[in-house]
Amino acid sequence: MAEPGPVKLVFTCLPKLPAELRPRVWKYTCCVTRNVDIWVNPIYINIHEDGGSRSRPYQFVSKCPPPAVLHVCKESRTEGLKHYTLDFSSTIEITAFNLALFTVSSAPRIYFNWNRLLNPEYFDEYQYSTIAIET
Repeated sequence: MAEPGPVKLVFTCLPKLPAELRPRVWKYTCCVTRNVDIWVNPIYINIHEDGGSRSRPYQFVSKCPPPAVLHVCKESRTEGLKHYTLDFSSTIEITAFNLALFTVSSAPRIYFNWNRLLNPEYFDEYQYSTIAIET
């Protein structure tokens, strides 16, 4: 007797849903809890001037991948970007003798859903709701 192959976890019915329901499904995926580790990574710059600024440039990094909803399809990305923002940039001005030498900036690189963190009621409508679909 042949052993069963791996089970594929593919939901193929989503494209068949009415257009007004698909954004609700994508929004629901945005309320899934994600644990995002955020680390401060120093940017090393060698400045030997006396009297210079003591602030060290840094960037925020994370090993957590971007939310999956942003990579599925154009429709899911459009809905996902309503909830996730690219955040955690940094800018530090390097000075010497009270004169600005240059500015070091790090672009935002971590997607974060602030509504999920700061406003738990934002997704309450999805907490206990169900969608009945007849096939």
